Amino acid sequence: DNLKTMTMNALGEQNEEVVNTKTLDELWTVVFGFPFDLDRHYGDLHAEKLGNIEKSKHSKLDDFISQFNKSIPRFSMNNLMEDQFKMHNSIYYWVQLDKFPGNAN
Repeated sequence: DNLKTMTMNALGEQNEEVVNTKTLDELWTVVFGFPFDLDRHYGDLHAEKLGNIEKSKHSKLDDFISQFNKSIPRFSMNNLMEDQFKMHNSIYYWVQLDKFPGNAN
């Protein structure tokens, strides 16, 4: 549920079916700007569709969900303050990849 909610909020999407048809890799690329699980720690989980996650028997799914839920508090605006900088009256963020949910070492 956290993953689906985060994705729908990030995309501004109200229709669950739209996000359910996307793979984790597609969603990660749209939401975060880089592919899911770059080092393939979770095997082919990147190809799993979000709508199939709840029923999936993928061997790495529990590891991913556990890691994802642990990383959510780290990926909040309060924790990103140290990663921001200002330039030309705009605020920018340089966030380390391992701070994004699902990409810890």
